[in-house]
Amino acid sequence: MKKIDKILRSMTKEEKASITVGFSRKGKEIYPKGAAGITFPVPRLGVPSVVMADGPAGVRIDTEGGTKFGISYPCASNLACTFNTELVKDIGGCIGKDARNYGIDIILAPALNIQRDPLGGRNFEYFSEDPCLIAKMGTAYVKGVQSSGTGACIKHLACNNRETDRGKYSAEIDERTLREVYLSAFREVVFESSPYCIMTAYNKINGIYTSADASLTKEIVFGEWAYDGMIMSDWGADGDNIERVRAQNDLYMEGNAEKCEEIISAVECGTLSEEEIEICSRHILGTVMRTHSAKGTKPSGKLDITHLDISEKAAVESIVLLENKDMLPLDCEKISLFGNAQRHPVIGGLGAGDVNTCPYSSFRDALKSRFSLGKTADEIYKNCPRKPIGFDEDENPENDVWEVNLSEDAAAKAAEESDAAIVFISRLTREGKDHTPRKGDYRLNERERNMLITVSNAFHMRGKKVCVVLDVGNPIEVESWKRYADALVFLGYAGQRSAEALASILRGEKTPSARLAFSIPVACEDSPAHESFLTDNLQIPYNERYFCRISVL
Repeated sequence: MKKIDKILRSMTKEEKASITVGFSRKGKEIYPKGAAGITFPVPRLGVPSVVMADGPAGVRIDTEGGTKFGISYPCASNLACTFNTELVKDIGGCIGKDARNYGIDIILAPALNIQRDPLGGRNFEYFSEDPCLIAKMGTAYVKGVQSSGTGACIKHLACNNRETDRGKYSAEIDERTLREVYLSAFREVVFESSPYCIMTAYNKINGIYTSADASLTKEIVFGEWAYDGMIMSDWGADGDNIERVRAQNDLYMEGNAEKCEEIISAVECGTLSEEEIEICSRHILGTVMRTHSAKGTKPSGKLDITHLDISEKAAVESIVLLENKDMLPLDCEKISLFGNAQRHPVIGGLGAGDVNTCPYSSFRDALKSRFSLGKTADEIYKNCPRKPIGFDEDENPENDVWEVNLSEDAAAKAAEESDAAIVFISRLTREGKDHTPRKGDYRLNERERNMLITVSNAFHMRGKKVCVVLDVGNPIEVESWKRYADALVFLGYAGQRSAEALASILRGEKTPSARLAFSIPVACEDSPAHESFLTDNLQIPYNERYFCRISVL
């Protein structure tokens, strides 16, 4: 504190104002490449820039010509399915060390938002629909990250529960529901693990942008919770910049010259007092001085490959066996694989939760090391295409031309030569884009459904069984077709060791001990938030309040 007091006394008004705005990347190089942003440095006073990176499922940086990779760990919703706080703490520790080794000071994770509706595009980044479980998982994750000296930034405060119009909508919510459901995990994680930072959300709450909501940041977080860290905005968040400072949302990220000049001008003309910016500056300096950069920690530039084994352990413990009619573990020698995802697995969601990782095994490759593969199915899927990927693409198409169109004759031939079938169903999910109730997204599209029915009929006719693996980041509808499967496995997004983990479960080398941390509705319309979730109205009523009851699988 004495050091911070001394620095503040020596800082000019302009420096105090400038430090409340992130140091823009425009025209400047941030190292490591791909890091999300940095803070404003004051070199003459020994205040360094602090480097931040995305990383809920692993450190997100550029690969730099294929020589530098992050490790992709199971996503948050998978980790919550383990119900194992010690394991989640270990994963956080690995991510914190990966960050330190690559010169990252603060990881922008974990996200503590509620999975309010099954269609939420960012649900894979959120632990659960249950605030108590989120709090336990989040506390363990933060303690793990910060055990390495890397800072954790919990996010997105608060009610960031859908991606559609996330920078425009207002969550219309009563105070009890806000506090008991949507703030309670943040509160407990603050009390139990003292995260370096808190990030506010893009949306509004009751008409006020969270980035400039003094009742949320100044009164609740710094006041009631006595938080001793730093609050920052999400990247490019809307909300009045001057009111942000008054609300003690200390740091605007990513930052640009215009935002900085706005604060400096406000101080010079008296719109903002020096005391107001000094409060924010003090919070920022207090966080900066805890980081690797301030302590002179030298990054090794290398990853600890033993972390891959911990990632695989977490993947195994996160896989949920939803149904098993005396099929698993597989006690047979030859299996046939169906579905394009066998060669093109989805190991994580896209956006801030994505990881630029090294090449990883396909499901086919991992299963081939434990079973013989039926030649007919293997030949059919030899050149199956990957789903189109891109924000403007229909990544989960209703009218699917990508999934192989399986014939009855091919399925029959595969059933003759194999002992069992594994059918893969996959979905892509990403930040900035919600799911839909239609076929190809929440529901199976026609090609998927035909594939499953065709395979099921062919194998069941010969007394052989079928397992369906859900390689998905969100729940999908299963009630209408689960009778065609003898075993149903929820793989989720289990990271880059997904294939090895699944293969060990199917073979019986490991036990599927996970439990769902979220509900799978019989129909997505059963979600109590469904009607308001899909609305085009930018004032979204949280009418379900704290009563959430739905029909589940």
